[in-house]
Amino acid sequence: MRTVLFVCTLMFTIACQSASQAFVASGGGSLELSVAFPGDLSRLNVGDTVTIEVSLASLPTGASLDSLFATFKYDATLLVASAPMAGEIVPAHPFNAGDFLATANEGLIDIAFSTLSLDPIHQIHSLGRFLSFQLTATAPGTTELTTDFVSATLFNADQPDQPLALALTTPSPLAVTVAAVPEPTTAWGIGMFVVAAWNAKRRRSP
Repeated sequence: MRTVLFVCTLMFTIACQSASQAFVASGGGSLELSVAFPGDLSRLNVGDTVTIEVSLASLPTGASLDSLFATFKYDATLLVASAPMAGEIVPAHPFNAGDFLATANEGLIDIAFSTLSLDPIHQIHSLGRFLSFQLTATAPGTTELTTDFVSATLFNADQPDQPLALALTTPSPLAVTVAAVPEPTTAWGIGMFVVAAWNAKRRRSP
């Protein structure tokens, strides 16, 4: 079994990125959301474990998020997901125990951060990893890993009870291909063929 690390970045930035989608805060001003998976998910083998990290890579100066939601969809017939783990930007001491909830159901990864606290210490106000989860390939086939839903609100210091809602669109699906592991007899046969060809080449050499 090999373990591969891929990174999914939630990036709030003015610059256009590949697979980025524009959204506008209700309070005015445009931002960009970029969700990227560096690496190659099209060359997995059965038994491979892929670590997905979702990170906040950019945030306007002085801004903080009082909510951030994301849902990822995967094919449960080919992949098995681990329980999502909160990243370092999620408050270590939340205002309420339920401010951060993350679940892995069959085919879905759901992550929800939302706080009613007006104190920035209970909000997302820094950059870094939002969450991580693992997918293990269990059967060969081709499928897609998609960001089914993303939503966030900016804390509104002028009107704390009216956060700035962000309407986001989701990026394009990401192709995932899992190759079958050769049967032991097949692998043995291929190995014997290679050895035989090598011996034949040695005999022909002067």
